[in-house]
Amino acid sequence: MTKHFDLLGLRRGIIISCDVTKIEVLEKIVEETKTVQGVVGYKVGCLLGLKYGLHKIKQVIFDKTNLPIIYDHQKAGTDIPAIGEKLIDTCKEAGISALIVFPFSGPATLKSFVNAALKEHITLIVGAAMTHEQFFESEGGYLSERSIESMYDYAASLGVSHFVVPATRPNLLLKYVRLISRHCRTPSFLLPGVGTQGGRISEAFDQLEGHNAYAIIGSAVYASENMKENASRFAAEAIKSDCGERET
Repeated sequence: MTKHFDLLGLRRGIIISCDVTKIEVLEKIVEETKTVQGVVGYKVGCLLGLKYGLHKIKQVIFDKTNLPIIYDHQKAGTDIPAIGEKLIDTCKEAGISALIVFPFSGPATLKSFVNAALKEHITLIVGAAMTHEQFFESEGGYLSERSIESMYDYAASLGVSHFVVPATRPNLLLKYVRLISRHCRTPSFLLPGVGTQGGRISEAFDQLEGHNAYAIIGSAVYASENMKENASRFAAEAIKSDCGERET
């Protein structure tokens, strides 16, 4: 699997989540934040992808920066195994750097994505736990805590090194880190839920035992009056967490 320095460059930083519906807004997000120290990439989803196509999305972003593009299909990994290779091929042809997968449809689908990503040299980022309420069975949702742990464990055993873990659930982060670290010596963690969903960078990053960590920031940046200022504030907090660990 592609190493984290090839994909994201820094040990700690933020990824701007561009969950908007207009290409003009995407252009403004990138223009306003591309020079902010600590911004390591841009995450785009199906809202933009379905409306404009991944090739157009790549062109808009790469016209302004060479920072990597992470595609989140909301949620890839919920179909039959044969879809894995096809979606990876589509991302490869469009120039996408990485793909987020939540393998809710089972281990065979996860394995198909892993194999295709290795073949095409695309970084696969695997998530399982989500940020919102009523997700786990114990909260009135459909998925058990054990099944979520199994997804992380199996992904790490297959060689995945990048994972999505929820910043809104700091009490679970250390469990996931230690589970993944049994198979992966240098995992990287991407954390949604910071900002408007209530997750805090310092609280979440403290649970990651010094591993590579990147907060995914969406509306707290793109819906603000000053995107650059807000991105700089979140990025500075992320970078500071790394400096603090090195000093100790």
